Amino acid sequence: MGMGPSSFHRLPSPFTKSSHYQFPSRSQQQEAKPSIPSPPPPPPPPPSSSRSESIPVVSMGKGLFDLEKHFAFYGAYHSNPVNVLIHMLFVWPIFYTTLLLFHFAPLPFADGGLASVFAVIYALFYLLMDPKAGSLAALLCFLCWLGSASLAARLGFSLAWKVVLAAQLFSWTGQFIGHGVCEKRAPALMDNLSQAFLMAPFFVLLEALNFFGYEPYPGFHADVSAKIEAARKEWQANKQKKSSKSRYHHFLPGSGCHQLLDSCG
Repeated sequence: MGMGPSSFHRLPSPFTKSSHYQFPSRSQQQEAKPSIPSPPPPPPPPPSSSRSESIPVVSMGKGLFDLEKHFAFYGAYHSNPVNVLIHMLFVWPIFYTTLLLFHFAPLPFADGGLASVFAVIYALFYLLMDPKAGSLAALLCFLCWLGSASLAARLGFSLAWKVVLAAQLFSWTGQFIGHGVCEKRAPALMDNLSQAFLMAPFFVLLEALNFFGYEPYPGFHADVSAKIEAARKEWQANKQKKSSKSRYHHFLPGSGCHQLLDSCG
């Protein structure tokens, strides 16, 4: 069967408008493109704790003004409540009578003599460790300086040194009894003299403020208690190790050496 020219015109052409095939529009082409997922947003920064916001800058520093370090050191030697109470009674009288004696040591650069320098050093040390409780401690230092200056002028050196000697002997004897009988540990000054003398008045003040619920920042007492407990465990372990070594050396030269070695084995 032949096909005439008219037959070609009846065939559907893909390039004519009547064709069933249509090119996609531009909007359809954009919709057909695969969408690239956007990267996830960065995670939000961790919320700052209340402790980091409330700690003073100087208290967070390490070294000389690290309150936790000083308190934990001194607290490791004063964990017995009776011993702490003894120190609360006698530490500030020692500070006061020391100032009383220092009033008779003049200095060319200080009007109040050595007592003024002594009180200022302690007051600044406590202020830099904790501005709140340190302010109260600085006020107590000033009151002690003021009262001791008045008493020194009234007594004179010939009588003042006797008062100082009696008060110091009585106060130190009470503290040594507290360590020997209650604490069963040597005082902190045996290991660090300057740190013990600097920290003692502030330690007993913080212990007194603790009865009223004060702490320099949230979590201070929990952190310090953990450090004190770790320090005391280390001290007890070292004490036990020294005790076992002393027993070993005691039995080593004699005939009981083999018995001791057998028991250890």
